[in-house]
Amino acid sequence: AAATAFRTRPLFLSSTESKPSNSLRRLPESAVELTLRIPPAATKASYDKTLNEVSKNVSIPGFRKGAKIPPAVIENAWAKQGGKRALRTMAINDLCEQLIQP
Repeated sequence: AAATAFRTRPLFLSSTESKPSNSLRRLPESAVELTLRIPPAATKASYDKTLNEVSKNVSIPGFRKGAKIPPAVIENAWAKQGGKRALRTMAINDLCEQLIQP
């Protein structure tokens, strides 16, 4: 049988801690709460990486596909998909995936 994961609370990423530290807390019904404290440099690097990856695949009038596109242009072009928030979510997901992999 396939396992299904449910998140009852939104995912928050705070970069206020200078030292990274993680914790895992087991909750009822096989749920877990994972706390990741990530330095600001890592969150910025992940966001920049996401912008770089998006710029390679996005088609924006006035720019060649794969060209270096300024971050503000990408964020404005993505306004219909959630703009900067959608890009941040992509960066957070990528960063969390890197941190929790064994």
